[in-house]
Amino acid sequence: MVIPNLAVPFAELLSKTQDLFVTMITDGVSERGSFHDGRVLLVGDALAAFRPHLGKATAQAAKHCLGLGEVWEGRKTIDYLESEAVVYGKRMWLASRLLGAWGCRGWWEFGWLLLQNVIFLVRLKLGMEG
Repeated sequence: MVIPNLAVPFAELLSKTQDLFVTMITDGVSERGSFHDGRVLLVGDALAAFRPHLGKATAQAAKHCLGLGEVWEGRKTIDYLESEAVVYGKRMWLASRLLGAWGCRGWWEFGWLLLQNVIFLVRLKLGMEG
């Protein structure tokens, strides 16, 4: 079986697989990181699921866990941690989409996502995000 635009080793692997399955890569980011007066916190992929292009999902979960440690030690508040986590999540979510578009999509989508990144960063600098 010949599959266009697929590396030869992957094409060979797929041609020898009896029961193929396909999974869609999804992403998303929550606008909030805590609920019920800070008693329920979203961390890791529950807060922001990134496309795999940046390899940041594990780093995000670790960052959230370290932040929770700082909350429990009294060095940060839940509100500050939530704001920090949501901003980081949105930054990485936009960056992973941008990188994916650059490598896999056309220039139109890349340009649109680049504009979204710039708008987010300007809003962040003006204090309109986070």
